[in-house]
Amino acid sequence: MLPASASSWRRQSKLARLLIGLVAGLVVAYLYVFFASAGRLYPWNYATSYYNLLADGLRAGHLHLSVEPRPELLAMADPMDPKHEPLWLWDATLYQGHYYLYWGPVPGILLAIIKSILRMNREVQDAFIVAPFVFARFLVGAALFRAMASHFSARASSWTTMLAIAVWAFANPTPYFLARSAVYEVAIASGQFFLVAGVFCAFRGLCASGLRSSRLWLALAGASWGLSLGSRLSLASAIAPLVVLSAFACWRIREQRLSSSAGSWLRGLKDLASTGAPVLASLFLLGWYNHARFGSWTNAGIDHQLTWGRFSWSRSFIVANLYSYFIRPLKLTCGFPFLDAPEDWTSDLPKWIDFPPGYSWHESSAGIFFTAPWACLGALVLVYLAILPIRRMVLRAKGRFVGGSVNWTILFCIAAALVLAMAPFAAILGMWLATMRYQADIGSGIMLLGTIGCWIWVHRTPWRSVRSVGVAACALLGVATIIMGLLMGFRGYYNQFERNNPRLYEKLARFNVCTPKQ
Repeated sequence: MLPASASSWRRQSKLARLLIGLVAGLVVAYLYVFFASAGRLYPWNYATSYYNLLADGLRAGHLHLSVEPRPELLAMADPMDPKHEPLWLWDATLYQGHYYLYWGPVPGILLAIIKSILRMNREVQDAFIVAPFVFARFLVGAALFRAMASHFSARASSWTTMLAIAVWAFANPTPYFLARSAVYEVAIASGQFFLVAGVFCAFRGLCASGLRSSRLWLALAGASWGLSLGSRLSLASAIAPLVVLSAFACWRIREQRLSSSAGSWLRGLKDLASTGAPVLASLFLLGWYNHARFGSWTNAGIDHQLTWGRFSWSRSFIVANLYSYFIRPLKLTCGFPFLDAPEDWTSDLPKWIDFPPGYSWHESSAGIFFTAPWACLGALVLVYLAILPIRRMVLRAKGRFVGGSVNWTILFCIAAALVLAMAPFAAILGMWLATMRYQADIGSGIMLLGTIGCWIWVHRTPWRSVRSVGVAACALLGVATIIMGLLMGFRGYYNQFERNNPRLYEKLARFNVCTPKQ
């Protein structure tokens, strides 16, 4: 039994951590609102209210939006001809006389439920949906980091974890697309929240001691991933491997704890069923939703978009997208906010990239290694994975290797981060344009990889001098990532901050780092 003084100290320490976490959460929430409102706090930057139209349509008992196409548009021989753009609901889907959304329906369903419970009839702009999802992603990511940290080292729950959580909150493109929270950002933010929430639930399932609680967490993970799929269909490439990975890791960890191997494979299949069943149910419901709207289980409405740029995927776009998303440098400017990613950047293309026909360069994009240097730490994870087989061979040669030597919890963390970073990129790798908001599809995984790389360098490297260098590197890269993310938030798509709050922007723009020419 602990002495009274030790018990009191632990209670005070726990209370102090709770207060620090509460204050940090309020600061993050304030800054999110700051960027979403261009520093005004209220009103927020208005872009679209498409999910409100879907929610009102669902409450009225139909699947199309609550706004109808203009009669003169429907009277045209080809309503999708770009010359009729003034009559369009931009980027909506027009099918058989009604407007639909090709984005996932989950945010609209949730909004319809909330509006029905609160008996709310006022319009809810998409910005008011994006910010809560972004903040929820921050909270569940912070919880995931705290849960993972102790498995890398007891010391990993210290300053490195707090720094990683701050990076998670403010790394580009989060502040950037909060500045222009439109329907596009709703689908991305919702999909990322549920995707990360699923990883958190799966991790809790791995750590649960009881069989029932473990499978309950796995089922919650599957439900979260199903909602992620219903928010952003392109995340399916990440969800499928996450389901298999979670079930396999949970099964392997449990088998290490049990002395009997009887029924081993059956237990593994039950783990897989617990995780996969909610995802399959969501996939079925999403197919039914498409069939009810367009008569096809696989048609989400992309073929009927009212937009200039039609969805296209080509191998000829891969090199340009790799450059755009990973190594395209930011443009440095003399005046605040000192960083920019111009929309039309064809003149900045390096000579070794050919201009692929049909590729669009009209939206902002910049390489994640420049906008979020924390990503560079992810390379250490690959080094760690390369060293693992060598370590196993050395342990076997010394007769010290046993099956329990494999830390499946750490391997799950690394594998999940790799899936989050790489699998969604397959969907955008050959897209016809690169845009900053698509970085959010892979940013969660890349920031998690960077965090694991930092933990490995600072807490698991045996040489003190190397660890000291790691401390300095992690601190420098983390602070740089936070500062650059916040500065990019003052830009936003099409300079939203300047457009919505020119008075404040003009005051900030007086900060100039260049020496005036004489």
